[in-house]
Amino acid sequence: MSRFHIFVIAALMLSIGLAGGTYLSNTSEEDHLSPIETLPPAVITVPAVSPSAIPRENPADARTLGQSFVNVSKAIRPAVVSLRAERLVKHPSSDGGALPNFLKSPFGRFFGAPKEVPESSMGSGVIVDGKSGYILTNHHVVEGATVIDVSLLNNKMLKAELIGSDAKTDLAVIRIYDHGTELPRAVLGDSDLLEVGEWVVAVGNPFGLSHTITAGIVSGRGRVLNPQNYEDFIQTDAAINPGNSGGALVNLDGQVVGINTAIASNNGYFQGAGFAIPINQARLIMHQLIQTGRVARGYIGIRMERLSADAAEGLGIERGILIHQVEPDTPAEAAGLQSGDIIVGFQGETVNETGQFRNAVASLMPGTGIDVKIWRDGTYRDISVTLGELKPESQRIATASATVPQEELGISVTPLSDGNSVRYGQDVDGGVVVSDVQAGSLGFRSGLRAGDLIEQINHIPVSTTEDYNRVLDAVEPGQVMLLFIRYDAYNTRIVTVRKPREH
Repeated sequence: MSRFHIFVIAALMLSIGLAGGTYLSNTSEEDHLSPIETLPPAVITVPAVSPSAIPRENPADARTLGQSFVNVSKAIRPAVVSLRAERLVKHPSSDGGALPNFLKSPFGRFFGAPKEVPESSMGSGVIVDGKSGYILTNHHVVEGATVIDVSLLNNKMLKAELIGSDAKTDLAVIRIYDHGTELPRAVLGDSDLLEVGEWVVAVGNPFGLSHTITAGIVSGRGRVLNPQNYEDFIQTDAAINPGNSGGALVNLDGQVVGINTAIASNNGYFQGAGFAIPINQARLIMHQLIQTGRVARGYIGIRMERLSADAAEGLGIERGILIHQVEPDTPAEAAGLQSGDIIVGFQGETVNETGQFRNAVASLMPGTGIDVKIWRDGTYRDISVTLGELKPESQRIATASATVPQEELGISVTPLSDGNSVRYGQDVDGGVVVSDVQAGSLGFRSGLRAGDLIEQINHIPVSTTEDYNRVLDAVEPGQVMLLFIRYDAYNTRIVTVRKPREH
């Protein structure tokens, strides 16, 4: 068979195949098309959600949102400060006899190592009163502090004193007395208006990086990490790290809505869940700390638990708090509350969570009259209760940290003698040696330490203790003094300390 005949046969077979395909394509689609091709379009099977389901009254582009963060940053950063708190801790060589002698440091034996040494930590704060110099921060930032240094946005360093501190809410108030011109202050917002999903900005001093801005959203409300405390945290995914404590959580209007305080983490660093104290709660605590240096909390005297959904349904009510014990000699007993009562209302508002009720009672001053609605024996009753005061020992108030340090210079001096002058170098003409510094005093907080040689006060030489007393007496109370200090033959410095005010 020739090549020509082969070509003709192949062409005929191809034609037959095409004709058969055309015939098959005209038969029933149900018999021969795949199920996928028979499905109607997805837009018909699953109708699109109506755009009206999501409000879009004022859509904003990325540039507009970015400018909002810039505006917030400019408004809030001047009112946020960086804090360095110094406290006394046990010296490593002072182990109370726990270590055998051969493991103890020889330096402590030969040179008389102190029992306590200074330790410093970093934090943040928010200026709430620019005229008086009040700053709101965390209790754990300044707890036990003997020195508190404040750094402003312009890097100006100032000294602050503790006014009051409350461990149960982790809040504290410090004050800068000598700040010169009025300080920029933050605008405090209304944290009750915050909504989950709302943009917020965190401002603080993470890792010592002062006035750092991070952004995120409100991730949740009413969070409680420690039921023993009075917590109602705002949760956010704005980055909060060590050093942010005491800083501001701010809404896009530039208003402070929270004080950053904690993170949930398994490594000590931010992992997406940060927490801030609502500013409405902080405002109440702050006013008490400024006025009295401590917090007085309302007390009712009951032990309670949340009523389960099944129990509430069985009783025919929606929600409530079950009183399972009324403590004796308490406001609750005096008002007639009983074990088994179910609290369903407080001051006209519904009650569902024990923490909510506990915080609401504690936020009121002792002696306040409150109205409680209860369910008892199938009927609702209104009961009036006059709150008592939660005992200080129950509050665990840090009394040492919650009082203003006594305004005393707190140093003792001795004459420079031939025996101790060698330490300060051969060129020393005179001076007085600091022999003792009282912990927490103005002198201690200014950095004076035992062994410092005071050579001059306000550029006036002091060669003897008589000179020291005479120059000191001439300084007006409240005036800043410049002390020229020599620590040894090679190290000198200037210490600024304010002469104690008369009291």
